[in-house]
Amino acid sequence: MNPWIPEEFRDDLPGYAVDRFLQAGGGIMLMHDIHQNTADELPAVIAGLRAAGATFVEISDPNLFPLLDGSIQVPEPPACCNGIVD
Repeated sequence: MNPWIPEEFRDDLPGYAVDRFLQAGGGIMLMHDIHQNTADELPAVIAGLRAAGATFVEISDPNLFPLLDGSIQVPEPPACCNGIVD
């Protein structure tokens, strides 16, 4: 298990996900389905979120996220990151 998960949630991925979601006040939850345990726990995560009062919405705005195979416009770093200091 990951060391960054608090001890009380080591065996409770759904509880950890719901706790973090509530602490953040909601938002978009990203889960990596490349891990079987994440996929297996998804129904319990959804049930826990619903029980906590979360609602689910469709994200239909294609401008919200970069296109999967599209180019990404990388912003210029601030001067402090280029070694230039006033």
